[in-house]
Amino acid sequence: MNLLFGWHDPERGATDSESLARQLGQRFGMGEGVDILQHGSYLLAGTGQQPDSSAGTRQVGTPTGQLPGYREAGDGQALGRAGGQFAWAASDGSGLLVAVDRFASIPIFYHRTAHALIFSSDLHLLLAHPAVAGLRISSQALFDYLFFAVVPGHLCAYEGIEKLGPGCWLQQTAERVINRRYWLPDFSRSQRRPSAELQTELVQTLGAAVAKAASLEQPGCFLSGGLDSSSVCGLAAKHLGPGVPAITIGFDEAAFDETEYASIAARKYELDWHNESITADDIQTRIDQVVAGYAEPFGNSSAVSALICAQIAKQQGISNLLAGDGGDELFGGNDRYQKQMLFGYYEQVPSLLRKTLLDPFAA
Repeated sequence: MNLLFGWHDPERGATDSESLARQLGQRFGMGEGVDILQHGSYLLAGTGQQPDSSAGTRQVGTPTGQLPGYREAGDGQALGRAGGQFAWAASDGSGLLVAVDRFASIPIFYHRTAHALIFSSDLHLLLAHPAVAGLRISSQALFDYLFFAVVPGHLCAYEGIEKLGPGCWLQQTAERVINRRYWLPDFSRSQRRPSAELQTELVQTLGAAVAKAASLEQPGCFLSGGLDSSSVCGLAAKHLGPGVPAITIGFDEAAFDETEYASIAARKYELDWHNESITADDIQTRIDQVVAGYAEPFGNSSAVSALICAQIAKQQGISNLLAGDGGDELFGGNDRYQKQMLFGYYEQVPSLLRKTLLDPFAA
């Protein structure tokens, strides 16, 4: 498991700091593989892809493009040019920079005390740090979870801990700590373009993203049968050729089972398809594993099926699973989004016409 963690703690000596980092590394499965970089009271540690220590950085993930060193980070534009999945930290002894990718796909949790800043890509590891241990559950986070089925934004399930948001970085010096955004999506439309041109660009962009992900070691696909995963499987097959491994998790409840659609995609793209059907008993026997796997409460109805899919993939020697997310929301793939589109048209009708012509029929 690749992790990134570290701290700025001027009250902890260098030897004590390194010893604590190695203890945490051992406790969370990094063994002797934990790589430590120290600049005075600043410590960066982690496992996985590690650049040259002369750059003063540590990172995990699979970024596309070169991540900068501490001095090259500037105002964040260098981070904004990097894509892919990553969590990144840098220091030269005068300050600390910590950043996540545009979607915060690898999270960073952090905690501030009167004299220290501690961060980690793993919440459990952060909670094991002596300066963090003993924090209480956040009542606001609990309320938000019950309302949204997720702990949103910068909040964390524990009081005193925050998360870096998507496209954000943390800048820490001896004087202050600043959480700022280095990247925002651009939704502006400077000019109208033909629909056919936009469609071609969309397919090319998606194809390039899938091809890059499919180039990772031992790839496979999670095929639910929906718009997202079927599109990703098709593009992966286009890049890799016939026989791409794909796994589908079916259900014994017909209303939730999309195996029929998954089989159509599997035949269409000549996938090496594995179909596994699960029952309520399978959910019950694995729910403890799911709860233990999440750092925070997360009301994802497909969490158990995703776990089973990952377990099957591991048995088959698949190291990286490709899946789709957000396609239904963007393109109206589910019935509820198609209905929402109709409501959007309704809201564009002038109020007077709605009240006199449309509302009477809906009453």
